[in-house]
Amino acid sequence: KKRRLDGVEDPAPPCREGGMPAELWANALGYLYFDEVLTCTAVSKFFHRDVTQQIKQLCVRSGLTMDVVPGFIGKFSGVTKVFIYLVNEIADGGHKYHLDCAALEHAVPFLSRLPKLRWCFIGGDYEKVFKPYHTYKVELESDYDEPNSNMKYLGLIQSTCKAYRAGTLSEDVEIEGLLPLPECYDPDVCTWKNGPKTSCYRGDVSCQVCDMICMSYPPAKVLGLMKETPCIKLEDRVRIVQIRDEFRFQRNLTDALYDALGMGDYETVICPPEFMTEGSAVVCYDEYLYEMMQCFISEGADVKDPKINKFFMEEDAQSVLRDTAFRGGKRILTLEVYNILEGIGLNINKNDVLIIDESDKRTKYIPLKVKRAREQLDAGTALRHIEEIRAEVESFIENLFDGRLVALETAVIEVQIMLQDWLDINLSDQTIELGDLVADLPGCRGFIEISI
Repeated sequence: KKRRLDGVEDPAPPCREGGMPAELWANALGYLYFDEVLTCTAVSKFFHRDVTQQIKQLCVRSGLTMDVVPGFIGKFSGVTKVFIYLVNEIADGGHKYHLDCAALEHAVPFLSRLPKLRWCFIGGDYEKVFKPYHTYKVELESDYDEPNSNMKYLGLIQSTCKAYRAGTLSEDVEIEGLLPLPECYDPDVCTWKNGPKTSCYRGDVSCQVCDMICMSYPPAKVLGLMKETPCIKLEDRVRIVQIRDEFRFQRNLTDALYDALGMGDYETVICPPEFMTEGSAVVCYDEYLYEMMQCFISEGADVKDPKINKFFMEEDAQSVLRDTAFRGGKRILTLEVYNILEGIGLNINKNDVLIIDESDKRTKYIPLKVKRAREQLDAGTALRHIEEIRAEVESFIENLFDGRLVALETAVIEVQIMLQDWLDINLSDQTIELGDLVADLPGCRGFIEISI
């Protein structure tokens, strides 16, 4: 008879006979909320011992669930990605949002105990009620059910900065959504500047919060900030990063340049016939991103770094855009974007990219031109452009109504609303012209209502 040694537990089997291994269970639990994961681990010794170590992703919807024994959090040693949903939509007494104060208190200690953590999102549960990556809105303080919510949320920012400075939160951890973005950006207006100052940080600066963020966040992240720290300009952030880490300054600049290349928006254009693909998602940038990239290059970012060249290779593309943003392993760029990137100092090999000339009529490039210049367009000019892109409007209406037969009046109203959102201008006085435009398009049958 085998004798059990004192102090040595019997090893848990990898899985029950006929059951799934721990890796597969961990993958399944990654799609549950953290409170549900805790329930599973509480009722199964196999889950408690083996599965927790294999979980790669956690989704937290209640701050109270993060207030657990530190030793137990350590069992989730394989977690690399965390979503913390501390903003929830409600309809209570005129308030629109609920701010989870327990999450504000426990988020940073919880994240600091995950040794392999590399990425975290803090904001609203976008899978349910929010647009992707909905975050806390400082200017909507009255819409939150918690009184003085801005100062409470500021406490979370201060705790995060303190953890970065103390080293309890690794510089390798990237936190998205924590720093609020103002709806209307004004470089001379900062939400935090006139707030009460804290004794836990130096008081000889004009804005404690902006200075604290730039002196605490990982250097590459500080370089990539846009509207989050309006009190500190781009050139000043570059100097701060250089002072904080002179040895890795060029590396940080190069990493920030690569991140800036990935911050661009995507627009859809029609490719010329020789591209052997009908449409493409091409990257485009605003003026501030061009300014950022030019600043990084002038300060010494290595434009010949393989990481920069990798951006123009298909292997580095986001999977959702891989089929449309690339052709034959080459990124598709417009001639305008290519010329600007070359002008600010990027060394792009023409053999590594495919370039669309927007002056080529075969590209039907007008939709992008209209959107690019929407601030300068009046309704009449926009309508003339819309008439020129009749094929795009046809496709637009077919997708809008999904092949159904609808009344012309309904079609005109729906198209007007969608185009107004697209062009960001008022087309209310152009109803007749829009009616002529869509009258004979698929799905529209005069002014006679046809049941669906």
